[in-house]
Amino acid sequence: MSGFAFQRIAPGKDGPLRGIRESVEWQDEIYLGGFANSCYATRRRRWSLIVPGGLPVTQRVDGDALTVLHTVVSDWGIE
Repeated sequence: MSGFAFQRIAPGKDGPLRGIRESVEWQDEIYLGGFANSCYATRRRRWSLIVPGGLPVTQRVDGDALTVLHTVVSDWGIE
């Protein structure tokens, strides 16, 4: 397990960021569109089976950047 790998998904130094963190049990994704209410994070439980449409979302948080980052770092433990 490692930390999040972030990449800028639009041009410019202030373009939105997308981060992915994967562990044996979870796949976490963060989207930071700015410090306003344009950010979200999802947590998906990983399965050994291939799931049509992708992994089901088990948790989601929407809000400003600080709320989203705080929830992911504080409440979504990494196993």
